[in-house]
Amino acid sequence: MTTPADTPVQDLIVWAAGLSSLLGFGTALWAIFSGPSRKNASRLDGLEQRVNVLEQRSGVIPTKDDLHAMSMALEGIKGEMKAMRAEMNGNTGIMERLEAIVSRHDNHLLDGGGRR
Repeated sequence: MTTPADTPVQDLIVWAAGLSSLLGFGTALWAIFSGPSRKNASRLDGLEQRVNVLEQRSGVIPTKDDLHAMSMALEGIKGEMKAMRAEMNGNTGIMERLEAIVSRHDNHLLDGGGRR
């Protein structure tokens, strides 16, 4: 038999064991339900970083107006190249005529000026 003096300590032991069991059970439930939440949080952090990178990269992509300006500049360069090609063809003709004249002078001087 238990004496009245022993009863409060035994009740406290039973309550402590019950609370310990409930605390362990609650901790297990919290771990089960918070695990996916932590995984999702880390995935969201990774996703946020990727979105930030994409936002930074999209800031340096040329706009439609930039591409149009570049296209117009290339058209201008193409026109200048055609003009240079025509000028070079003219210069080539001049150089061919000059080479012919120099060649005739060389031949004339090598032949002694035609005096033989």
